[in-house]
Amino acid sequence: MIFTWLASGPPAPAMESAANKDKKEKKEKTLHVQKIKKDLEKQTTPFNIKTITKPSKKYKGEPGDFIFKDADLENVILFFAKQYKLNIIIDPGISGKVTCRMIRVPWDQALDVILKQHGLVMVSEGSITRAAPIKNKKNH
Repeated sequence: MIFTWLASGPPAPAMESAANKDKKEKKEKTLHVQKIKKDLEKQTTPFNIKTITKPSKKYKGEPGDFIFKDADLENVILFFAKQYKLNIIIDPGISGKVTCRMIRVPWDQALDVILKQHGLVMVSEGSITRAAPIKNKKNH
């Protein structure tokens, strides 16, 4: 509403024309949209893609099919040792069950995934490989 002063008394409301009202609404909407755009520009920052896990290493083992159901973890590790001629030592206290189905997977990747699933890692020391908890990798 617009008020006009009359010489004889208090201000009286003047009627806006429909065209002026439309212009005013459009201007308000434009200002509102511009404000939103500015707010978004302040909030929006370029984002960096982060790799959550380390890039996977290249596995060179012969692909195989590995199907285990409730197999003893120690026996699974010994299976890989016998099948792929590994000199392996299993850290005392390692236990667990393995249930998996992996088809045409490099054997070293299959073993690595099974060990990681149980919080273990392979540590190579010359021609001997050791299966140990991840926390002990640097300690042994």
